[in-house]
Amino acid sequence: GRWEFSGGKMEVGESAAAALSREFREELGVPVRLRTEYDRVTYRNPAGITVRVRFYLAELGDGAPRAKDVAAVTWVEMERLDGVDFVPADRPVAMRLLADWRRGNV
Repeated sequence: GRWEFSGGKMEVGESAAAALSREFREELGVPVRLRTEYDRVTYRNPAGITVRVRFYLAELGDGAPRAKDVAAVTWVEMERLDGVDFVPADRPVAMRLLADWRRGNV
């Protein structure tokens, strides 16, 4: 019931960038152009599983995103990111992104 950035698990032999591109096509039906890696987070979920997540700055390719393999898709204005109920692994990155945006760094 919380929001998260698009992405997913890497397949064997797949780079993080290739995995993200694949996940965007599978989940949202659109290509993505990766700009640069933005952050990395290590998070231990309530089940005790450690998850390592890489975040990229990216631009959507042609087409409108649609919920193919996700419950919903929404766009949020940057200044409203702090009001979004993110999953715990994504929230610190969203707040860093908001702070960097306010300083003109992204």
